[in-house]
Amino acid sequence: MCARVANRTAADGRSSSPLGAIIFRAFAICALALAASSCAIHDEVARVSSSDGTVDAIAIRGDGGATVTFWYEIYVAERGAGYSSGHLVASLTGPLLNAQDFGVNLKWAGPNDLYVEYYSTRKAKLDSSTVQVRAKRINVSLHPGVTSTS
Repeated sequence: MCARVANRTAADGRSSSPLGAIIFRAFAICALALAASSCAIHDEVARVSSSDGTVDAIAIRGDGGATVTFWYEIYVAERGAGYSSGHLVASLTGPLLNAQDFGVNLKWAGPNDLYVEYYSTRKAKLDSSTVQVRAKRINVSLHPGVTSTS
């Protein structure tokens, strides 16, 4: 005895099989997720070690494409560690170093004090003013109005 399984097709060409609908939805969701994740680019653009060499301040620049301005995320992590294992301390949208250049300057004012310097920005948020990296307490502050030629 033979069993015949037919996959019926609706008048508009779509499969009427429940499995076909599930596979199509799964494919569509994966395609959208892939497209969304590939739109934004994140690059480490600066890493500055504290004066005692135990902690790194890390600037990550995000680029959403031609219609979206750059944004920066500032992390504090153990020296040599990746930013994703650190603490997000500040987020800035469209920060300028001067009239022509996007960016931020990371400056250690001592082994425990990090300054995030920039001339102006569309939006700045201090996510954490103090973080603990191992047994070390790091103070973070935003400093607008600082002009840089680099």
